[in-house]
Amino acid sequence: RRTVSAELWDASGGVPTWRGVRNELFVGAAKSQAELDPVIIPALKNWGSERLSAVDRNLLRLAVYELRHCPEVPPKVVLNEYIEIAKKFGEGGSGGLVNGVLDTIYKAGAAPAGIPG
Repeated sequence: RRTVSAELWDASGGVPTWRGVRNELFVGAAKSQAELDPVIIPALKNWGSERLSAVDRNLLRLAVYELRHCPEVPPKVVLNEYIEIAKKFGEGGSGGLVNGVLDTIYKAGAAPAGIPG
């Protein structure tokens, strides 16, 4: 299995500016874990955070970080991209899980106000 990072790099055509954006997202999400997890955990509903795979947990952190800190990216684009990444790199039901959690978070207002979907 290839890493998410390698796939994203290949998908960008190896454009150096994309590598910087990707790294910015990874570092930002890692530094903001204390802000992100309290948003994600309630949206899991009956699915405990300890049951999340590392891939799903970190994709959710990246997506919520991007929703909150990258207003130039339309929220629905963020949701769709992370759902597709979850389908590709997660386990069997990862796409559906990520879809449900991100939809709940988005509808609860995690995206900045005034940003069109």
